[in-house]
Amino acid sequence: NSEIYCSSQPALISRILNIPKSSDQLIKDYYDMPIVANQGHYGIRDITVYKGIKQLTSNKYLDLKTGNIQRFWPNKENRISDNTEPILKSCSSMLQNFLINASRDNELMIPLTCGFDSRTVMAASNRINDRIFYYTNKHRALHSDHQDLCVPKMIAEALEINYKVLTLEDDKTDESFCDAYFNNNAFFDENRMAEIYSFYFKHYQQRINIPGNFSEVTRLTFGLRGIKRITAKRLAKFLKMDAIRLVTEKFNEWIEEITPYCLKYNYNITDLFYWEERMGNWGTQYQMYKDIAQDEFFLFNSRYLMEQLLSIPYKYRPNYINKMHVMLMRLMWPELTKFPFKTDLNNRFKSLMQKLKVMLGLYNK
Repeated sequence: NSEIYCSSQPALISRILNIPKSSDQLIKDYYDMPIVANQGHYGIRDITVYKGIKQLTSNKYLDLKTGNIQRFWPNKENRISDNTEPILKSCSSMLQNFLINASRDNELMIPLTCGFDSRTVMAASNRINDRIFYYTNKHRALHSDHQDLCVPKMIAEALEINYKVLTLEDDKTDESFCDAYFNNNAFFDENRMAEIYSFYFKHYQQRINIPGNFSEVTRLTFGLRGIKRITAKRLAKFLKMDAIRLVTEKFNEWIEEITPYCLKYNYNITDLFYWEERMGNWGTQYQMYKDIAQDEFFLFNSRYLMEQLLSIPYKYRPNYINKMHVMLMRLMWPELTKFPFKTDLNNRFKSLMQKLKVMLGLYNK
């Protein structure tokens, strides 16, 4: 029929309309993959686990009159500029004012790890840091001397901020919460549910969480690749899914769709891939699971902001150098750049390789 049903999560439509999970073997094989199951059973492109239920992908809208899906972004040229100072000042001002406005009517909490994304969000909170609750989640697999625990503690003590390490509590998860979690999600993950209940719902459901998600789009996470060198197989390999037919088929469709926009508007195709596929599915899955526990606000979730950040020359944006993030921090809370950032032997090697590429001019814009 011509009726259109919309909801915040596909599981709700499935439950209300009694729609079963898909019997398509390719879809079943995808959701049975360990890498997908271990990361929250996130979707791929517009696919969901339910028969006939699609999800709206990034930078598109659904026309409720016609039922058609239309792309509305990108819609103007990305002019990469070497004059970075006014761009970074504008972006830092936006980030700070987003938080100031959010804090007027809400109690905010900001996660703090050893990474660049959460540190940048923290830097944006400098002018209102006395109103922010900073925290680090101590997951079961996180040992006490892990850098994601040690460095935030070091920062908190030096800057005298309101900070706490949140640990999993042993008491049983409330039955009504279990029921709500089960009824609103396609897959039941007891460990994830226990974390959401303990870290967020039990003590902090009145607060708005401000994670660093989405800033990764600006960090050339999948490198700088010319369009002619990009294949569906290569994109799938970035996600360690190149052996799955459904994934390569869907990515091939995406490449055909996005290539004219990249050429016309001068965008790096792997930046848009990280935005539309990685963040559009994996990057929002945990937020969808925890939606019943607490509201969240992605500080970087602004196209105007992202357009400006993506106009910064590539040489400032490699993932393991993160020079652009450090430049933003220096404008907003310079003391934060004095503390260590997350690193290991593998990351150090990749960082050295990226610095060498910058020196050789391989990031030429």
